[in-house]
Amino acid sequence: MEQKRYRILFITKWFLHRNDPQFAVFVSKHAEAISAIADVAVLHVMADEKPGEKIYDTVITEKPGYVCVQVYFRKKKGILFKPFQAFRYFNATRKGLQIIQKNFGGYDLVHAYILLRPAVIAWWLKITKGEKYIISEQWSGYATGKFAEKNLFARMFTRFIVKQSSAVTTVSGFLEEKMKEHGLHSDFFIIPNIIEVPAMNEKVKQPGGPVRILVVADLVDEIKNISGTIRAFSAVRRDHSNLQLDIIGHGKDEVMLKDLVRNLQLDDVVFFHGVKSNKEVYDAIMQCDFVVMNSNFETFSLICAEALACGKPVIATRCGGPQEFIDEAAGILIDPGSREQLISAIKKMTGTFKSYPPDQLKQFAASRFSSETVSKKFLGVYQQVLGEPS
Repeated sequence: MEQKRYRILFITKWFLHRNDPQFAVFVSKHAEAISAIADVAVLHVMADEKPGEKIYDTVITEKPGYVCVQVYFRKKKGILFKPFQAFRYFNATRKGLQIIQKNFGGYDLVHAYILLRPAVIAWWLKITKGEKYIISEQWSGYATGKFAEKNLFARMFTRFIVKQSSAVTTVSGFLEEKMKEHGLHSDFFIIPNIIEVPAMNEKVKQPGGPVRILVVADLVDEIKNISGTIRAFSAVRRDHSNLQLDIIGHGKDEVMLKDLVRNLQLDDVVFFHGVKSNKEVYDAIMQCDFVVMNSNFETFSLICAEALACGKPVIATRCGGPQEFIDEAAGILIDPGSREQLISAIKKMTGTFKSYPPDQLKQFAASRFSSETVSKKFLGVYQQVLGEPS
């Protein structure tokens, strides 16, 4: 019997947008993968400080089996404007839902991505239209303490919204356990992020030149600990001068990190490349020798999985998600915040990165993180929630 093709309303807090072509690329990959096995309508609403002359600006993208409606609304800073911002968000959401209803029609299930606002919309659709909903979560705040810092009402309401869902998917068992520790309970499923495995081509790094180390991360030091990586790199260079560190990303600590590089006199070997598209990140991985991920917290670690997909080994911290798929065959695991372990790992990897078989790393990534594998997992969740035979 032919598999029923569901119609999914995908409401997300994070998504690629016109101001950042790399932001939350993992969400768009999930949505597009699902569109291979279901008709998907994505709704993404966000505040924009420069939306143009209009208060609301809508961008619609359509492909076979997939429509994305992004509604930008004019942002005003300041605590006095918060009520207006909330009104504009929900009004923009209403406008987006009307467009989807007109162009997409009805749907079988609502898939809310990232708490809390998308799930609130999904819950409202449940109580007004009887629509079931599931939630996908990737936020690290359950591990960093940010969820605990929310006010009592916000925490209680989040627990209620999660309990009302038919299922919750997380990208790691680590994130699932952290959510449960905060009293968020539902029917949980672990579904990883999607990683493309590129074909080996002319972009592969050519022999010779410095050993190139790559960091790809938001430049938010309290989470990503980029400063720790820079300091460890500086220490290793005292004995290994033929090294280069490339950093892709942006964030609130960019100026501080660039000042650190200047103070350590590393301007000629540490390079900041800013924001890059996902394709450009893959190109950079292909040109490096290994990747360093020195975060204090990660619910998954997209860059570690992407490195493996490109046949590159990684140095990663045991910070939550990475240790669920990285072992000695894929790289080196260290404790978060350990300068000594990171220095030792960089020294070791500098001499051993060629010993990791690229094809083996790529095959592992393909078997675990492919679009086909992940879309089948989502289909299984949809079937269970909707009471359909698998």
